[in-house]
Amino acid sequence: MMKKYLLGLLVFGFMIAMASCEDDPVDPIDIDDDDDPVDSTEVPLSGAAEYHPLEVGNYWVYEFTYEDENGQPIEDDPDYETYSNTLRVEEEAEFEGRTAFRISTSSTSGDEISDQWYSADEDAIYVYVDENQDMGELEGLISFDEIPSGWMKVFSMENETIELAQIDLDQNIDFGELSLGLSGDLTMKLKTEENGTYNYEDNEYESRMSTGISDFDGDITIMGLPGAFPISAITNEESIYIKGIGIVETSTQSEVESTIFEFIGEGVEEEIVIERSMLIEYSVK
Repeated sequence: MMKKYLLGLLVFGFMIAMASCEDDPVDPIDIDDDDDPVDSTEVPLSGAAEYHPLEVGNYWVYEFTYEDENGQPIEDDPDYETYSNTLRVEEEAEFEGRTAFRISTSSTSGDEISDQWYSADEDAIYVYVDENQDMGELEGLISFDEIPSGWMKVFSMENETIELAQIDLDQNIDFGELSLGLSGDLTMKLKTEENGTYNYEDNEYESRMSTGISDFDGDITIMGLPGAFPISAITNEESIYIKGIGIVETSTQSEVESTIFEFIGEGVEEEIVIERSMLIEYSVK
């Protein structure tokens, strides 16, 4: 189970880093004060907004599965069971300077997931990150000193790679009686690019890909034991957006390598897990 939480920490770290870029000299997620918010009741969808239609009543259902490095389903492991999430647009409102839409998420996994505000214009799609962001399964296990609030870019119509942040991570993680220290350098990037056409339900759609990349290199310590265990981890989260529907597929590949897994009796030194979500039902206006 510890491996799954470490993977989750890195994915969540990507979200935090994107929201933390306001301290970076080059801030890719700032929205110009002169930009007019999009009013969906007056302006037809265009550009980036077409790739994630936001209107009250729209919903998307995703099925999540796990695969090993060979693309084979991970079975008979309670840490990697199949589940589904339903995202539904609940409300439209002026929120933090933009016309925004509140999206709720319900999950068959039993996790309680906080609602999030989305906003889209011709150039990009944004998610509002709150300083009290819900950490799902990680809640209570880890705590970050500060998560700045603000709009973060998660999709762009430009083909670009944004250097988001470099974070000096120093974090304690508690697993019952086992207390770990995780320290090192966490580097974050966001890459957006054309993805040609995507075949979904026997129809061809224009598509674009947005990829979050995190690279961690550091050490893990175990309370009560001398020394540290080196650890390296890379996470790539690729989301495919198709015009007129939204995200149709997300693939998150996480690779963690450390001798600590052998020490605590959790198997191999290197762990590669692929989490894949596929759109199985939707309704957009």
